Amino acid sequence: MAFAETAQDRRVLEGINPFSVTLAEAVHAGDPLGISGGTWVLSASATVEQPIAIAAENGAVGETITAYTMAVVECVTTSSTYATVGEKVAVSDTGYYMAATADYPDVGFVASIGGLVTAIVFLCPCAAQLTVVRA
Repeated sequence: MAFAETAQDRRVLEGINPFSVTLAEAVHAGDPLGISGGTWVLSASATVEQPIAIAAENGAVGETITAYTMAVVECVTTSSTYATVGEKVAVSDTGYYMAATADYPDVGFVASIGGLVTAIVFLCPCAAQLTVVRA
C-alpha cells in the first residue's frame, strides 16, 4: 500500500530558511503553502497552487506566521497506508500528503517511519525533483 496521510495532525520537527507570510486562509503546522492571486494559501494541489513553503505553525486568515522553504514533518498514517523509507511524497487535492504519482509531483520524501502510524517526511517543495541518495 502506498503512503497516505490520514489526518492533518502534524508536527514540524525542524525547518530551514524561516520567513514570514500573511495568510489568506487558515492553515495547520506542516501544511504546504502556495501563492494564489498574490496571497499565501494552503496548497491543496501541486498543479493549482504550486507548493513553495511549509507552514511552521497554525494560523488563521490574516495572521502572519513563520514558514520554511524546507522542513522535517511528522505525519499520521495507518497500518494500511504506512510509508516506506525513501518513498516520494506529494500533495493531494485535499492538502494531505500522499505517495507521489505522475499526476502529483513530489515535494519531498519519507525519511523514516515510527512504527506503522507515523512517518517523518523531509519536504522541499521548491525542488523540481528530489533524488534519494543512500550511502
